[in-house]
Order: sequence, then structure tokens, then C-alpha cells
Amino acid sequence: MKKEILCAIIVSFVSSYNIFAQTSEYTHFTDSLFQHLNKTEITTGILYDRVFPVTSLHSFNRNYADTSSNSYFIQAYKEMYRAAYNNSSWIAPEDVKTIAISKKYDAYKEIPVGLAHYSFNVIDTNSIESGLIQQIDSMYYDVHNRPFSPYQLINTFVASPLLDSITLDSGTTVLYNFSPELTFNKSAATLSALTVDFDDGSGPVAITLNTNSNVAVNYYSTGYKTLKFTAGFSDSTTAVTYAVIKVKTLDIIWERPGSSSLSNCDVQGYLTIWSQLAFQGYDEATASNGRGDVKIYYATDGACDGILRKPIIVVDGFDPGDERDAKNLYDTYLNNQSRGKLGDNLRAVGYDIIVLNFPKYTVGTRTITLPIIGNYTINIERDGGADYIERNARVLMALINHVNTTKSGNEKLVVIGPSMGGLISRYALAYMEQNNMLHQTRLWLSFDSPHKGANIPLGDQEFLNYYADSSPQVENNLNEKINSVAAKQMLVHHYLANSASRRELRDSMTGFIMI
Repeated sequence: MKKEILCAIIVSFVSSYNIFAQTSEYTHFTDSLFQHLNKTEITTGILYDRVFPVTSLHSFNRNYADTSSNSYFIQAYKEMYRAAYNNSSWIAPEDVKTIAISKKYDAYKEIPVGLAHYSFNVIDTNSIESGLIQQIDSMYYDVHNRPFSPYQLINTFVASPLLDSITLDSGTTVLYNFSPELTFNKSAATLSALTVDFDDGSGPVAITLNTNSNVAVNYYSTGYKTLKFTAGFSDSTTAVTYAVIKVKTLDIIWERPGSSSLSNCDVQGYLTIWSQLAFQGYDEATASNGRGDVKIYYATDGACDGILRKPIIVVDGFDPGDERDAKNLYDTYLNNQSRGKLGDNLRAVGYDIIVLNFPKYTVGTRTITLPIIGNYTINIERDGGADYIERNARVLMALINHVNTTKSGNEKLVVIGPSMGGLISRYALAYMEQNNMLHQTRLWLSFDSPHKGANIPLGDQEFLNYYADSSPQVENNLNEKINSVAAKQMLVHHYLANSASRRELRDSMTGFIMI
């Protein structure tokens, strides 16, 4: 991008608006400065000067092979999308992320890969000094009879796994998925050949293009893996670029459901449970049921026969993206070696520990129209770890009923709720009491729970909102955490000033008394 023009735009923009990071405002302002320029010389229809260059895509891979990542790829796509004068044939940036999510049917084992070849224009660095463009009263005008165009043509190739990290489970194999839906060609030259070295010690692998294909890769170690992409294009040009993904340690393992013999104390039970009562969120058209994933750690002091006798239910708290699964909750928080292995100690004196986790799960589908490909169906996912407290409470109610129905003996329950789990369990027990539903709970423990609301300074919330357009990480933190329905319910003050759901929740808990 032309340094002098960029600096002049920023100075003018800051002095006029006192901001420069919000992409839509920046684009609107630059368009007003460029309104007198003849756009026919912008041959690609994309002028990168129209957006604030967070990714510096005009410099990417220009002098040497650069390295991309999931967040870089998404941000670069957003900048190209907004820099295009006509993006009607583009997929919306939010749909790119949604398609990537729909591709990974298994959150731990499949990795969607994004490929993008862009041709775009930038204003020449020396356009004013060379007499190609002139500045008059902060506005930019064409110079007649100029010797050459002020718009440089840039081609760049960006490729990356569309996940920041992957966690291996009992095996070592992951699948890299290549698909037309996540291959973006905004150039006259099309991608005709591609090889990828997945940093697994096996060397480059030829990728089948223009179809949905998986490449199996084995990783025997953890840490950052650097992928090398070598691309060939229809105009006989080539490009080499890199991308990184982190392979996580194996100590956080999701244990999938299956038929297991509960003949000894080393085998745990698994249960998927759905609420029996549906809940309609305050911004939802219909009521729906919630889901919970349950892991049962049976007592180790007796028969080890897989029968519940002295149940303790532990309810997960605020967990956007389901970063803590049920096994991780037990291993990291309940049974941490450095914290005294509380879980194993409780089991040794006869308690059965039941961990309730709220996962991400599919609740429907929607269809979007993709260029060339046509209609494409994607899943609509619900983030259970940041869903409505009431809906998750109904899941807990279903679990309480299930435990009370299947347990042996008359031992009453102990329910423990850390953080938001304290609100979920409080609501569930209060609802059951107020509606004459027997919960048979003798002890309820809540700790670190925002019963009077949580506080995050409005300035911090507005900061995230302000910079969301310029950073995928900031945007994710804003949308998945601050803008989740659970956060809106718990926060005393929310920057969107939508506190109705919080009042509904608070009113529903009024008069709650444990018996």
C-alpha cells in the first residue's frame, strides 16, 4: 500500500473520527477520499487500500515464503471481501467459518483446510511523487496523461488449516480435508496442482483438487506442526507458502460412548442425556431441548459393579466452545494430583461421581448458496457451555430424575455447581421444588458463582466490540463469550444493554429455599 496515502488517510481519519480500526468506517472514509479516481484502472475490482491492512496481505509471500494460520487466513479473507467493490459472488466471511465447522464432523480428528488465490490492486508507493495521482484538499485525483497506471497488481496464495489446534485421542491419525467449498480463487489463474508436506516426516503429498478429499496423516509427537504448501497455477506460475497448527498433548481425552462392561472400577460409565422439558430462549422462535454429556466415576470401595449408590453430581460452568469435556473436568479439577486427588478420595469412601458437561451439538441445518457449487447445507450448532442457564438447568433436572430412578438404595443426592454451574443447579433445584418435582437432594454446594451477577467493565466489552473487525481472536472472544446468551444473563451490565434475560432469570430464582 502507498505509505504516504495510508498515513494521510489515517491522520485525516483519526482527526475526524478519532478511530481507525473499525473496518466499515475505514472503508467508508477511504472511499470518500478516492471518489474522484477513475476505478476502471483497478483491473481486479479489488483495491486493498480500501481496508485497514491488518494482515499486510500486499506483502505476504512477496519476497519469501510466509507462514499463515487459521486466524490469519480468516482475517485475510475478510479484508479481501471488504476491499472488493462488488463482493456479491463471494461467500460471507462468517459463512467461511461456519462451513469449516461443518466440515469437522469429529472435533478432534478432522481438519478442514482453506486455500485462497487472490489478485488485487494497491496504489503504487510513489504514485504522488511520480505524478500519477495528486492530492488536493485531502482528496485524491487522477493526473491526466500519466505515463503508467498508479495501481499495482499483486497475486498471492494463502493456505492454512482452519483450526488453531487439534487434540489427538487414542490414535495418532488425523484427516486433513480439502474441498471446493473452502477453495477460493479470486484470480484469472486457477489452482491446478498442489502438494503439501504435513510435517509428519513423510514428505510432500499430492492433493486431489476440485473435489472433497481427505488425507490421513499420523502425528507421533505434539507441538506446533508447520505445513508446506507448493501450488501450481494455470498460467504456469508457482507459489510456496507455509501454515501452522498445534497438536495438543494427549492428557485431555474425549471418551466416546460405546458398550462397555462395568465389571471393574477402572471402567467409567457414559451417558448422553436430553432435557425432558423444552425451553424457548428469549430470542428464539420455538422451544427446544438441551443436551448434556455425562461421565460416571463409580465408587471403588465395594463391588465395582457399575451401580450408583451414593451419587455426587458435578455441574460444569461457563465453557464457550466446550474446551473442558467431562473427563477433563474430572482429571484437571476434581482429581488433580497437585490438589490432593479429591475425586479418587471420594470414590474410595463410597461416593459415585457424576460429571455433567454441556457440549456443542447440532440443532438443525440451513442452506447457503455458494458460487459455482450452488446450494450447500451446513449444520446449525448450539454451544451448550454458553447456552441459556434455564435450558441447561432442564438438562440437569433430567439427569437428577435419571439418577434417582436408577440408583440403588435411598441415599440422597449431593449437587455441586462451580461458577455458572452454581446458577444452573440453583435454578434446576428451585424449579423442581416450585413445581412439586422430587429432586431428593440433601446437599447443594455452590462456589464462585455470580448469584448477584458478574461484572466485566463496560470499557473492556466495548474494547472487544471496537476491535472485533480487525482481529479474529478478538471477534471470537466477543461473539463466543461476551455475546453468548449465558454471558448476557450473568453480566450485571452488558454493552448491548440487553438485560431482559438477566431479569427473567433473577425473577425465576426469587424465594429459592433448600429443604
